Amino acid sequence: MTNQTDKILSDQASSKQASSEQPSALGEYSLATITFWLAFGTFVIGCSEFAAMGLLPYFADDFGITENVAGHAISAYAIGVVVGAPLITIFFSRLARRTMLISMMVFYAGGNLLTALAWSEWTMNIARFIAGLPHGAYFGIAMLFAADIAGKNKRAQAVSNVILGLAIAN
Repeated sequence: MTNQTDKILSDQASSKQASSEQPSALGEYSLATITFWLAFGTFVIGCSEFAAMGLLPYFADDFGITENVAGHAISAYAIGVVVGAPLITIFFSRLARRTMLISMMVFYAGGNLLTALAWSEWTMNIARFIAGLPHGAYFGIAMLFAADIAGKNKRAQAVSNVILGLAIAN
């Protein structure tokens, strides 16, 4: 029995020593810095999602449509979220998470730029759909990325910090 206990304690000590000697997976950035920027991404996405509801009267005036029809922009975004999350995750899962996160934010910004430049109700709805595509995948991948870099003892805190961006956006 003592041989097994000694072996377990020896393995634990050597794993602690090995983990302290390994270079940090975070590189030059702290966990707080990385989770801040991931949370900022969830905040921006949340603001864009929820702010559109308050802009419906302006959409309606600009395009000469009713507010009910302008509400299709909200639905188009939501459909983009539902379609984009599984498709992006499936088709781009071989990319590094960091690359995926950056790519999704660039794609998201492009969709919002197209929304700002929309010249009709239909172009706005298509642009909102495009902007919604990376939404769900970003949230999932950002939380996984934060959990991976945080280590066992800080995973929950890192994930909650990332999702805090959405809570603040509300």
